[in-house]
Amino acid sequence: QSGVPAVAINYPRSVHFGGLYTAGAWSWIFSSVAEDIAKDLKIKMERGGDFVVSLTPRSEQGAAPQPSPNARKIKVGVFEDQRPDKRRIGERTAAFGVGMGEVHLNRPVATVLREALADDLLYAGYRIVDTGEDSRTHGAVSKFWVRTDTTSLYWDIVGEIELSLVVEPVTPGVEPMRKTYACRAVER
Repeated sequence: QSGVPAVAINYPRSVHFGGLYTAGAWSWIFSSVAEDIAKDLKIKMERGGDFVVSLTPRSEQGAAPQPSPNARKIKVGVFEDQRPDKRRIGERTAAFGVGMGEVHLNRPVATVLREALADDLLYAGYRIVDTGEDSRTHGAVSKFWVRTDTTSLYWDIVGEIELSLVVEPVTPGVEPMRKTYACRAVER
């Protein structure tokens, strides 16, 4: 049935890293999301037809840690979805390119990635705030896609994410950091 969740994928991982500007650390957050999606879809994609993936933010799965009062404060802004096909997050094909259905997400992709970033920053000891921040971050999603690569011998589930992040310190004269991150996870 269209729009009815057929599978739930939890995002239980924690990605801890050093300072806010640690080079490359942000990419671990999104690669672990891609890896979790690919692994769970591999397990749950045995039947044909369309289905909806339901991702639950880690902060809603249990008690979130309470950062110290003097922890750096970060405002996680809006993520923009720049994908050409915002309606779905993937498609499944069998051998010889036979279509087996589309993959949909129960919430907007930009919202899911924004929550993943906010959750991992919180679990890394930062305070997530709406006002009074030390830094602001926002992003744009250009790819969030799951597909199957099949031959007569194997079936791979491939998850890919690509996004750009901007970190803007509130300190006058400090230039924003702009980075593009991409990750790919494959499960056979």
